[in-house]
Amino acid sequence: RAARHYATTLRDALDKTRPIAKEASLNLNRLQHLEHRIKSRCAEVETEVDRYAESYKTAIEEHRAALRREVNQVRHNKLSALNTHHEELQTRSEHTSHAVMFGQELLAEASDIELLSL
Repeated sequence: RAARHYATTLRDALDKTRPIAKEASLNLNRLQHLEHRIKSRCAEVETEVDRYAESYKTAIEEHRAALRREVNQVRHNKLSALNTHHEELQTRSEHTSHAVMFGQELLAEASDIELLSL
């Protein structure tokens, strides 16, 4: 009789424990599913971050190249204008030198009448 009572008590305890074990198993499955979702979402975000960083890097490189092209164009334009100005100044300097030489020769070699006729 004691064995029967012990068996009944054990059966009741097992009956009460089965739902807890099932619930624990379900909770473990839910946690595994949640873990999988977290890992998947984190992988997606990492991929998105990498993609954004690459596109940002590409945009920065393109911007750098555009700025360098602009600087080169400005350099070319400024140096071209400077060269043109230099050539004009050189021409004026040559003309002025010729005029001074002509004036000096005229003063050195011309007679008073020739000077007055100018």
